[in-house]
Amino acid sequence: MVTPTPIGQLTIWPIVGTHDRNVHALRTVTTGVLMGFVLLCGPARTASAAPDAATLFTARCSGCHTYGKGDFVGPDLKGVTDRHSRTWLTAWISSPDRLVRSGDPVATALTKKYKLLMPDLGLTAVELSALLDYFAAGGPDAGGRLSDRRADAATQDEIEMGQRLFSGQRALAGGGAACSACHRTGRGSAGGSLGPDLLQAYSKFQDKALAWFLARGCFPRVPGAPLTDQETFALKAFLRQAGTDRAAGGSASQR
Repeated sequence: MVTPTPIGQLTIWPIVGTHDRNVHALRTVTTGVLMGFVLLCGPARTASAAPDAATLFTARCSGCHTYGKGDFVGPDLKGVTDRHSRTWLTAWISSPDRLVRSGDPVATALTKKYKLLMPDLGLTAVELSALLDYFAAGGPDAGGRLSDRRADAATQDEIEMGQRLFSGQRALAGGGAACSACHRTGRGSAGGSLGPDLLQAYSKFQDKALAWFLARGCFPRVPGAPLTDQETFALKAFLRQAGTDRAAGGSASQR
């Protein structure tokens, strides 16, 4: 057994065979790496212990499902915890493909009805449990979300915030491109043309439907950057104001 001699911050090894030195060095490095891994991973596990189910729904579910607005790509999720047991929902969301391959009649019927197999979302057990609790408690219908306020109740500050978010003068909390990268609000306004003109978006969809569309996200923001409730409401308020101002201007020019 070779024993090193510590001198200050240095370790002096006797000049002997290299095998013992290599073993000791390997153990030292391995111990340091494992300790660092534990230190780095410990807080991350704690931080993910309480996921925000509303954000999970917006980011991972609303691209294919509505809540109370009818079938979309997949079924409406309102009442899903009444239609199916928690055990079945856990198995289905955890691995749709495995449940279909097992011959489960409900999974097979859903896949046939909507003509596609639901993808594996890769949710953790904690995230999945939080999502099912969220659906059971009323989902997006519960809690009086800010984004569900009527746009005509917006303050001027909220409308101006929406304008800054739309134009990119204010960054979105979740990152991603501003609305104006692909859209504009009327002929002659600044913005892109990749997506539709949103001048009449509010008059066409009104409050709840427009809030739902905004919260779902679109190409530059998918998959992981849903809007906050505050951003959704501010953008909705801005689009209402933009449509109202243009309509008032058109009426005045015809007098």
